[in-house]
Amino acid sequence: MTQQYNYYIVAPSEWEDNNLKFRRHRLVEKLLELSSTNEIYWIYPFSCHNRQQIKKYKDEKSKKVMIGTNHILSVGIPDFKGILKNNNLFNRLDFKQKKQILEDKGCTKNIKHILWYTTPIFSNLLDYEWDRINYDCSDLWRDPYHNNKGIYKLIDKLRNTATIKAENLIIEKSDRITTTSPYLAKLIKKQTNKDVCIIENGVDFELFKKAKISSRINDLFEGIPSPRIGFVGGLKGKIDFNVIYQMAVLNEDYSIILVGPIPSNLTSELNRLLDLDNVYYFGAQKNHLIPQFIKQLDLGLLPYKEIEYNKAVSPLKLYEYLACGVTAIGMGIPTTKHHQYAGCYYYSEKDEFINLCVNILENNYMEKEKCISLAKQQDWDVKLKHLIEYSTVS
Repeated sequence: MTQQYNYYIVAPSEWEDNNLKFRRHRLVEKLLELSSTNEIYWIYPFSCHNRQQIKKYKDEKSKKVMIGTNHILSVGIPDFKGILKNNNLFNRLDFKQKKQILEDKGCTKNIKHILWYTTPIFSNLLDYEWDRINYDCSDLWRDPYHNNKGIYKLIDKLRNTATIKAENLIIEKSDRITTTSPYLAKLIKKQTNKDVCIIENGVDFELFKKAKISSRINDLFEGIPSPRIGFVGGLKGKIDFNVIYQMAVLNEDYSIILVGPIPSNLTSELNRLLDLDNVYYFGAQKNHLIPQFIKQLDLGLLPYKEIEYNKAVSPLKLYEYLACGVTAIGMGIPTTKHHQYAGCYYYSEKDEFINLCVNILENNYMEKEKCISLAKQQDWDVKLKHLIEYSTVS
């Protein structure tokens, strides 16, 4: 009989995260394909900032989430402003869902239980016995890109201190550690003599390459002139909206396309950009529609700010652009430098970014087949198999 496993995935947010699909989501989908998988728990901090959210927590703190024909058990743990998720005292006093999980765990002695952190929170779970503990580090969690002031800056400081302490504990207790970039691996190696395996993010190659543009999406772009230059992804503070603004102002004949969710704390830089006449915002879109929007672009942007946080980023959108046959240009994300390939991907410093975009478009450097060929080498299926094998095989 095949050994069965229960996986306890510790994630930073609920499964339905603004229609975005991250590495952790793909890991779960791959685990669901395995005959050895018995059950998957998705454990995340449930924001309880007001009465309405508290009521929602009571109704939804534990529920099934259907993923195709399978399901996972989504378990929300109450949190407030990101502070409580690493407050061990609080979690010991009120973690009824965790208690239920651990009781279930004890009743299945013929099943192995793997605790899998994808973010450094709920470190008190380490206190219980597990057959294996994994840490898949995909972000510089201890150095966020937020630049708050006043009381919010103090909250950030408290949160970051707790995050650093939690991550140190997780690194110490983990049997397997994986990261998405050499930068993250180097930081972790400063704390431990354990092996750290680098597995960069990938792309659902067939989905993006073969996607057909529907008449509805074509109609949305009717009347939007080329060249179309765009960014597809979460419109977060780590993105340099100022450089996109400058490009839009200096090149009024360019159509700037933005697709993705906007955080609640909308920045003035993004607001200023959205007000321009040649900027078109299409909101947050479901994952299966993203390839259709990307295929409307002439050039895909990865305009990241030059900050510490972004030194660790392995951008999901790079290979998604390329798989759609769209040339990409990035800045502020040095982990992508080694992927430069003529006609496919260009990496630039901030002061050169706009000129390089213009040069690529004016000289028609885009080579669709080269883009697709490079992306094919980065398929999620291969990367996830490697991740799971490395993290579960003794």
